[in-house]
Amino acid sequence: DTEFSGGIPERIISDPTRLRQILMNLIGNAVKFTELGSVTVNADVEDHRNGKMLVVKVSDTGIGISPDQANQLFTPFTQADNTVTRKFGGSGLGLTICSRLAESMGGTVTLVRTEQGIGSCFQLLLPLDIPIGTKIVSSLDIVLESDFVAQSPTQMNLDGRILLAEDG
Repeated sequence: DTEFSGGIPERIISDPTRLRQILMNLIGNAVKFTELGSVTVNADVEDHRNGKMLVVKVSDTGIGISPDQANQLFTPFTQADNTVTRKFGGSGLGLTICSRLAESMGGTVTLVRTEQGIGSCFQLLLPLDIPIGTKIVSSLDIVLESDFVAQSPTQMNLDGRILLAEDG
């Protein structure tokens, strides 16, 4: 499910690659750890002391995490426990990468709540930079039906050399 708590901008100025990677990782984890139930993505705009922030919460009704395990979630190469690693796979880097990408964009990724057998909720908080003239929408359908066509960025010429070293 996708939900909008209030109106959000149709467009924002952000790093689309990093934002997509964070959201895909958070949503992917929620889906991976939810065998039965649902995953909900909620988007909102909130006023914070540093200005408006985009708030995206990814909630699931999955396996949840114990308090001890939750303290280790953002540590590289750490997963909840060995049975989770065996059953669901993964390297234990996803949440660490999400957190670092969000920090590089001036935001955060945090665990809002979790309970074993009930599910978890992770929150992405990013500073909001809204282009002038942007519409505020309250439904994903409005954006999908929009006649907005993404404008390609100004073409950049890169000049340099690349050194590729491989152990093979």
